[in-house]
Amino acid sequence: MGGTLPFDLTKLYPERTPDFTPFTGGHALVLAGSDRATAPAVLSAAATLRAGADAVTVLAPPGAAESVRAHVAEAETVSLAGPVFSGLDVELVVEEAEVADAVLIGGGLGTRDETVRAVRALISELDVPIIVNGDVTPALHGHEDLVKGRAAVIALSARALAHGAGKETPKTMDDLVALANAEAQRLQTTLLVEGPRAVVADAKRHHVAGLASAYAAKTGHHCVVEGATLALLARGVPAYEASSAAAHLGAFAFDLAALTLGDGLLAADAVTFLPRALVEARRRAATTHLSNGIVTPSPLAPAPATPAPPS
Repeated sequence: MGGTLPFDLTKLYPERTPDFTPFTGGHALVLAGSDRATAPAVLSAAATLRAGADAVTVLAPPGAAESVRAHVAEAETVSLAGPVFSGLDVELVVEEAEVADAVLIGGGLGTRDETVRAVRALISELDVPIIVNGDVTPALHGHEDLVKGRAAVIALSARALAHGAGKETPKTMDDLVALANAEAQRLQTTLLVEGPRAVVADAKRHHVAGLASAYAAKTGHHCVVEGATLALLARGVPAYEASSAAAHLGAFAFDLAALTLGDGLLAADAVTFLPRALVEARRRAATTHLSNGIVTPSPLAPAPATPAPPS
């Protein structure tokens, strides 16, 4: 189990040139949230933009959509028909996805029967890379063919992974890696097992994040990582590499935010530090050193600026 990235993170983010178009960095689509759970839509959209996607369209129930409009002005936002995602919305999402490079079926959607059926119908209609959040993985139980062999990432916790496999929650990292490998091979897709030290596995390989996050339990941590994964998928990065890099970037952004904010940091604060994580990666030769497979601030690096209080 290596602790380093299996590729150069900086190569995933080539320097921008004047001939870039508004969509060179990818157009991502986020489907997330409910009228009760608005944060997943807001955080996922913001993290996707901060991690380098050039455009984001958010589809969410009216309450969550209003929150996105209030907090992520750069996102194009479309309201769904009702307070939860249902079959009434599938056609709309498919139409919006026709111009997207990748789609996140994100957190907060819930597990109501109507939502589970709608998620299955949606996945069967999409032909772009997708991320499926752990909240809606029950839609895949007994319907694994929906993701087998396609460009997809299933992002979930170790407990959800074990539940889907009919196993006990792994107690050691070795057990978690073994289970992730087995499930990735069974599903023939990429798994992003979120936690203090993320595990990424596909049908042929696995990667354990080199940077352990002390803030993985913070509400919204998964939204930051999934948003970063979505940004990379939209930029054309393969699922395995996108998930591995996003797990590192997310952990790094939380640690950078913690240097200023400590235990009081929020996921929204970490989102604002994603660009700093990317800048540090590009400039590692001059201002950073490499530790455990990810660029981390050197003792001489300037302290990150204090972000504006989250609204």
